[in-house]
Order: sequence, then structure tokens, then C-alpha cells
Amino acid sequence: MPNLLNLAGRVKPTEPQSCEGDTVRRPMLLLFLVLAVCVVTSPAQASEVAADEVEASFNVMGYAILGFALIGWTFFLGLLGGAILHIVKKARKPYTPKNPVRCK
Repeated sequence: MPNLLNLAGRVKPTEPQSCEGDTVRRPMLLLFLVLAVCVVTSPAQASEVAADEVEASFNVMGYAILGFALIGWTFFLGLLGGAILHIVKKARKPYTPKNPVRCK
């Protein structure tokens, strides 16, 4: 059954979409793949270390995760502190309208 709106000229046929989304998807996909490989290989590297070794191993992934957590908590606490400062500043100087609406 033909589309009657298309025959009337009101609706334009859909044009093929451009591949602009691929420019965003590729870096995200590569980042995901790198993180997945790091997560998968870190237990394998940890299992290779013998339990008899006294020397402590330097776990880069652990420090990377702690670094991301530190960045996230810093951002969150910064937003929280900014909101608290905003509330305190508003509370010190209450808002008074220039032309208040009065009921008759």
C-alpha cells in the first residue's frame, strides 16, 4: 500500500544517514577494549607472581582505579561544596522583589 502522505508531497523520503556517529563510537570502543584487556590480564599477571616472593608487586591497575575514584570523589565533593556555598550566600541576603504582587 503506497504512503498517501508521500504522494501528496507533504513528507519527504528519508535520506541515508551520515556516519557522524562513527567518529564518537571508535574512540569509545577502543577505550573500552583497552580497559577490558587491562582488566582481563591483571589477574593473569597477579597469578604469575609466586606466593613465596617477599618483594611487593606494583599493581598499576589498582592505582589507576584509585586515581579514577579520587577524581570522581573530588568532582562530587566540589559540586557539593559549591552548592553549600551557594545556599549560604543566598541565606545571608534574602531576595526582596522590586515590585511585589499585592492581593486586593
